[in-house]
Amino acid sequence: MSHAISRGRGKTRAFLDGRRSRNLTALTIAALAVAVPADATPVEFNIPSEDLSKALIAFSDQSHLRIAVAPDVARGRTTPPVMGSFEPADALRLLLGADLTFEFIGDLDVVVEARKHAAAVTQPAHDDPPPGQAGLEEIVVTAQKRSEKIQATPLSITAFSAADLEKMGFTNFADLTNKVPSLAITPYAYAGSILEVFIRGVGQSDVVNISRDPGVGIYLDDVYLARSTALTTDLGDIERIEVLRGPQGTLYGRNTIGGAIKFVTAPPSGKFDAKQSIDVASFGYIHSLTTVDLPEYAGFSLKATFAKSEDDGWVRNSGTGGDYGSKDEEGYRIALRWHATDNLLVDYVFDYGTQHGTPNYIQRGYDDPAQDYPGIVDRAPLQPGRIETGWRPVDIPLKDDFKDYGHALTVTWDLSDQTSLKSITAFRENDSNFTLDTSEAFNSPQIEYYVLAERQASQEVILSGTDDDNALKYTVGALGFIESGSQVFGFINNPFIPHLPRFSDLTLVPGSARNSSAGVYGDVTWTPPILDGRLSIIVGGRYSSDSRYASGGFLATSGSVSYSSFDPSATIDYRWTDEIHSYAKYSQGYRAGGFNLYNVVLRPFQPENLTAYEIGLKSSWLDDRLRFNIDVFRQDYSDIQVNTVTLDPVLHSLVTVTENLGRATYQGLESDITFIPFEGLTLTANYSYLDASTHSSLTPLPFAPRWQYNLGAEYRFGVVGPGVLSALVGWSWIGTETAGGGSIPGYGLVNARATLAEIAAGSGHLSLSLWGKNLADRHYIYVNSGFGAISYGEPRSVGANLTYAF
Repeated sequence: MSHAISRGRGKTRAFLDGRRSRNLTALTIAALAVAVPADATPVEFNIPSEDLSKALIAFSDQSHLRIAVAPDVARGRTTPPVMGSFEPADALRLLLGADLTFEFIGDLDVVVEARKHAAAVTQPAHDDPPPGQAGLEEIVVTAQKRSEKIQATPLSITAFSAADLEKMGFTNFADLTNKVPSLAITPYAYAGSILEVFIRGVGQSDVVNISRDPGVGIYLDDVYLARSTALTTDLGDIERIEVLRGPQGTLYGRNTIGGAIKFVTAPPSGKFDAKQSIDVASFGYIHSLTTVDLPEYAGFSLKATFAKSEDDGWVRNSGTGGDYGSKDEEGYRIALRWHATDNLLVDYVFDYGTQHGTPNYIQRGYDDPAQDYPGIVDRAPLQPGRIETGWRPVDIPLKDDFKDYGHALTVTWDLSDQTSLKSITAFRENDSNFTLDTSEAFNSPQIEYYVLAERQASQEVILSGTDDDNALKYTVGALGFIESGSQVFGFINNPFIPHLPRFSDLTLVPGSARNSSAGVYGDVTWTPPILDGRLSIIVGGRYSSDSRYASGGFLATSGSVSYSSFDPSATIDYRWTDEIHSYAKYSQGYRAGGFNLYNVVLRPFQPENLTAYEIGLKSSWLDDRLRFNIDVFRQDYSDIQVNTVTLDPVLHSLVTVTENLGRATYQGLESDITFIPFEGLTLTANYSYLDASTHSSLTPLPFAPRWQYNLGAEYRFGVVGPGVLSALVGWSWIGTETAGGGSIPGYGLVNARATLAEIAAGSGHLSLSLWGKNLADRHYIYVNSGFGAISYGEPRSVGANLTYAF
């Protein structure tokens, strides 16, 4: 239920009402104010992360509302930071979280209380709101290192809340495929657990090269993940995902040239809560997620999450090496929170994930170029359509395994009501290996074998705050990052071997790398005292220094290089009304050079640079039942690091060489629409158009589909039988693109999910979902390795989910 909010003026204070404390033990935070006509005008809030009681005092002081809350309700709770322009009701929702609710009593008085459990409410909490009061829920993001509405953030960003992720059945990173404008996620051809991630056509194809930075930065609770290996690890208890398009660096730990994707997990709440979720589906898929949140004790709160899944894969192998695409995965996460003092918060997180599996199946879909080698008796037939059994038995042990774990210590110190200092200390370790027989894909005896051992450590310090006297918001940070790793690449690439490939035929190429990076960055927002405070000017900059050492190559050599760059950004943001604002942004990005460890002799490639221009509009209409956002952009990309495959005359084998060969221009449009035409129905659509053109021999550019869109419709039927029924259906389309030297035709997929939620069961509640993916059973290619080698996406699959929360 929505409420009109009235503001007042005057000095505020907090007091305990002794007459009511014996019976109600109510803590009342009061604003002695004179009422003015009710409105929902945004207020500039500056509330750091702190004890709920203190946060409500600050909220009362800044909003001029009187608040009453029982001490046992407020005790032991810590709020997230709320900084920026919010309507008071929205700011209060952020402070209270999901466990508390509030109600207006008159214009100025607000009562805060614990939210009643759905199973214990006499009048069901899932009743539909009165007509005319339905509005779109808005996600609050921290893309600019402070909490603010996504609609108020002057950059191209897509975000998913925990509710959104639950509706889509999200379990790991790959589930974002085809759901975000200009985002392309494709499994690496030789290992499905390794992902190639591109935003607006910028990313990294040779993802197993540890001497090259990715083009898109991946963050887990503000910790930068240097490698895209093990990204398919099951991720449980995700509170929010943010996808930022364009160069990032003035607000983030590492400088990334294409964009950033940020995963935010839910912290311990300090009260007991538990949830168990189980999915079963086609192809022997089973997934279990367990979450337990323990009550706070002596200032400490603990939360544990455990995930386990199995998948038999859908392409059979008649040999002894195992079926293709199978997975046996498990992982867990332990989060510990300590309220050391009223202004000092310490968070420690340990996460661990492991997988034992097999690679996806690669088949020979077409002849390019025509291959007819004399004396080869195991030549693969053409397989132009999707198959579910390999052409011949494979007896070598197929592998797609990894082990990945990390520690993260985050200390947040509120130096004052307006200034906060954060320290993020992290260490991560990853061990991956895969083995794949691709003889039938490339029509010659071939095995791909890869082993990686990688370690990374980082230290980041961030100072953020506001200066009300000068109308400033600022963020200043510094990062130190070290990564080291070793890898062994093994292969057979000789078409004249007259027998099936064996491990003894492997050529092993060892390599190692050590990467270090240091950077300082800053970002300042100034609201000048003109135009009624509707104009904001944002300037930022980053200085990066990178150094690399590598050894390896077919003929063992070593080398070291170092690079540096300064990358500025500037944004003008203007709020035309409370519901409409537009922005213009300029930014630069840089990716350091490095080495290709698969070269015959190591030689470095140089950095690449990108300059981006963006204009955007964000708007809300029809009492916030319609949202329309659009941006247009241009990115000038120079000195592009390009992998070329060539026949080495000494080794008589194909080798990969990385060189700075190209310049390109990416320009396009991105938009998203969300509309509630009537109560219960929500329609969504997002669309991206990308025109990628080269100014060199780089044609065509990889992972740059011209068109990409996603359509969705969700209908909430309301109370049906014992629970609340809702249904969601989505259609996604991605246009023709190039990958790995070959073309991937455009394809569309239909997914759907129906859920009966809030079913009372004992002291908790149940929800039951039925879901389907690729319901039209579309035969689509999602990997093309060149030379006619392709992989098809998963056929139609259906499943069910049962979740119990108490």
